[in-house]
Amino acid sequence: MKRKFMLATSLVTLLMLIGCTSTYQSRVYKSLTVSKTTYDTLLSAAGDLYNQGKIEDAEKDRIIEIGNAYKTTHNLAVATLLTFHESNSLEDEERYLNYVSDAASLLAELISLIQPYLIEEE
Repeated sequence: MKRKFMLATSLVTLLMLIGCTSTYQSRVYKSLTVSKTTYDTLLSAAGDLYNQGKIEDAEKDRIIEIGNAYKTTHNLAVATLLTFHESNSLEDEERYLNYVSDAASLLAELISLIQPYLIEEE
């Protein structure tokens, strides 16, 4: 479990460091990819924890609710990004950035829900 948490934390850190890549477009695509990978890792860890009986049904339902909100927001970010690349509109770019910010907030919320269950008591 610690490995999954460390992987998720590393992915979020990587997402923050993506800004060092060469072009705006490559940073954008890498950010979306890392964000989706983080989401997949978090939900996999949550499923493992639920199967181990460490997460109750109420927490599982909340994780699913936030996960669904993340997927919707991520898909909107991808669609808006494609629109932005065609239009070069500042309005489309701003909408895209807002979706990315919302997706990042949802990932942070997922991490905060799952993290306490990943820390093993000694």
